[in-house]
Amino acid sequence: MAAAGLEVRLEPLQGALPAITWRRDDETEILSGGFKPAAKGRGASVTVELADEEGAIIVLDVVAGRLTGLDVVIWPALDPVAGLKPPAPSRNAEVLWPAKPSAIAAAAAVELETPLLASTNDAGTLLHLELGRTRVAETVRLADHLLADIDDRQRLAGLWLLDLPQIDAALDDDEAYL
Repeated sequence: MAAAGLEVRLEPLQGALPAITWRRDDETEILSGGFKPAAKGRGASVTVELADEEGAIIVLDVVAGRLTGLDVVIWPALDPVAGLKPPAPSRNAEVLWPAKPSAIAAAAAVELETPLLASTNDAGTLLHLELGRTRVAETVRLADHLLADIDDRQRLAGLWLLDLPQIDAALDDDEAYL
């Protein structure tokens, strides 16, 4: 699929806030995190690959229709931002995808092309991933160390990865890696 927004649906979190653990593979530089959803779902289990023209790839894990984790496979250019802090989340929620369950039948993987931007704080322990152009969004908490930005059209606008292993913000050939 080309240049598309990732339309989602929010549901209030039922139960305890999930815990996410971030792992970095030293050999491949892939940053991964996943969590068990609070509620059981009945939707599709798919891999959603977000890619941009520069070659960055972020993979979202959707289990039973619920976003349950992500992998930063090929890093977008990393922009260090002094004093970067995540916004306070408005509520705890689950992100359901697809927003309309009939939109995905039996696909095991979906590819979407969208600009991907990445910013980190001074300490390199926070990563803000923006999907598409910057826009006003509601920030919700999906797990203890994962926030999502959802715009007014109910599209995933970004993700905040919190309490990461330190990110090396030194740029190497216009790209930064862990």
